[in-house]
Amino acid sequence: MKTIFFNLNPPEGSYGGGAFFVKNLSRFLLENGYKVTYEFEKNLDIIFMIDPRRGPYKKYGLQEIYNYKKYFPNTKIIYRVNECDIKREKSINIEPILLEAMKIANKVVFISKWLKDYFINKYNLKLKSVNTILNGCNSEHFFPKKNIVKQINNNNKIKLVTHHWSNNYLKGFYIYNKIDKLLENNSDIEFTFIGNYNKDFIPKNIKLISPKSGKELGNILQEQDIYITATQNEPCGMHHIEGMSSGLPI
Repeated sequence: MKTIFFNLNPPEGSYGGGAFFVKNLSRFLLENGYKVTYEFEKNLDIIFMIDPRRGPYKKYGLQEIYNYKKYFPNTKIIYRVNECDIKREKSINIEPILLEAMKIANKVVFISKWLKDYFINKYNLKLKSVNTILNGCNSEHFFPKKNIVKQINNNNKIKLVTHHWSNNYLKGFYIYNKIDKLLENNSDIEFTFIGNYNKDFIPKNIKLISPKSGKELGNILQEQDIYITATQNEPCGMHHIEGMSSGLPI
């Protein structure tokens, strides 16, 4: 039995896209006869590095993984790149550690062609083994309502929706606040925002719902008409994928 280690131990409830990637892939691996662990063991078959930084739910970072590889050189490292600095209003200078993580990986996987091209062009990277694997979501939680055709007519409000875990301004708040102002004179449209809202912007006409996840989130999305995403420089978010999977036009 092959053992796969993830350096992110996903928490329960709402969280960022990386956690749901680990949850979904862990479940798939377990169902197909693999062992999944979030703790170092001797002679792991694969280390799946989700984030090279240590932090909440990330006990082992780049240095610990580098040291482990020295003791167990046969262990393969896969690094899934889902970050960059320009997705934030203020850079946190994360790219240097991402580049170091790419150097020790046997396989580098980017979550979108956009992100792969960004790094390769910016740093003139020469990676030995690289792939692009797009995000997916849990189809048991996010799916269209059966046997229902959505019809929007003059007697119904058009229900817009978006959801984000991060409250980073570049997640689309510039546009969402323009929508909030437009709603003052458009009573036939409503907009629901699910997640963490940027503290510097208090909407007056947008319905706010606290962060949700899983089937609870899927049930809310199913009841909407149109999904909106205005996020800027997004490598490949989970939110719009969950919206599409729930049967909504984007």
